[in-house]
Amino acid sequence: MVDNENKPTKRATPKGLDFMAAMGVSAAEQILMGEQTEWKDFGKNLKAMKQRMGEINWDETIATQWMHTLKVLNTPEKDHLPYFMLNPEWSKKDLNAALASWAELKHDAILYAKQPMGAECGGGGPPDPIVKGYVEPNVGFWKKAIELLDNTEKLLKENNMLTEKVSSATSRIREEATFLLRMSEKELAGKQLTDEEYSQIEIIGSTFENISLDLVREPNQYLMGWSDVQGADRKVALVADVYTANSDNNPNKSILFEAVGDADEIYVVVEIEGYLYLTRGAVLSYREFIQPIDQPRLTDEEWQQQLEKNPRKGVPEWMKRIIVPLKNEPKPNEEFFYSSGC
Repeated sequence: MVDNENKPTKRATPKGLDFMAAMGVSAAEQILMGEQTEWKDFGKNLKAMKQRMGEINWDETIATQWMHTLKVLNTPEKDHLPYFMLNPEWSKKDLNAALASWAELKHDAILYAKQPMGAECGGGGPPDPIVKGYVEPNVGFWKKAIELLDNTEKLLKENNMLTEKVSSATSRIREEATFLLRMSEKELAGKQLTDEEYSQIEIIGSTFENISLDLVREPNQYLMGWSDVQGADRKVALVADVYTANSDNNPNKSILFEAVGDADEIYVVVEIEGYLYLTRGAVLSYREFIQPIDQPRLTDEEWQQQLEKNPRKGVPEWMKRIIVPLKNEPKPNEEFFYSSGC
């Protein structure tokens, strides 16, 4: 997907979009084909890469299964989907999430994942109202995610790498993913969720925080919450250098970085039990940027420091249409990302 023939090169580095387009994600291909390019062979090479991707056995490894799961995320079944998922702009949201996950795969990231605490939301007074939560009903993705989880566990077990900690975390993640799949199916079928199910959605963030804390804590280490985690693992932001543009026909040699920024907030109007609700959630923030080859390659800590000075660095142009900029950027808040819903 790069031009190694013309002098100087007319496309020195690839893009994360190339991967998704070659996988057959139409939203990625439409963005790429709409961009201005002087490289006349781009379309031909993309077609060849799509053919090559079609020859891959996506069940062969855990990595390929992960990648195929991202494709399924971006190609949901159209039947009975809520109206907001049919909006063309929603495909960009899915594409953003998939590319951020792909950047994590390139980084060899560990799944970050809080257990509700009895006094977390206070006590006394009248009963708390039932919060009407909502699960994005991408049934195909949830099924594929559970399959990926099971196959990962199987691989670890076959190679004697399945520790008690990882086994416990896997079981808990599978339980939550199965719950999210079941809620998606109920939503698409127009069935009403129970108060207990709404309560479980309300604390889903804190549930995954607790799972993550179990994964990152050292033996005999006590972590009250995610704020107790130290170092680069505390933040969701990470970076990976994935391509070196050093061809002989490239006078401006550079490094392509794929990264994840601090989580963004997303607001979606959904229908719950016949009423429209404005719901809020958290989404991954995909980033991509290039820097000269003579500059040091970034670590996660350095990338996180850069984000403190320039929070929107690397946001692709195609995402800016659906992002509302704020005059005063909010500070990264892990407590919100892993919110208990309280």
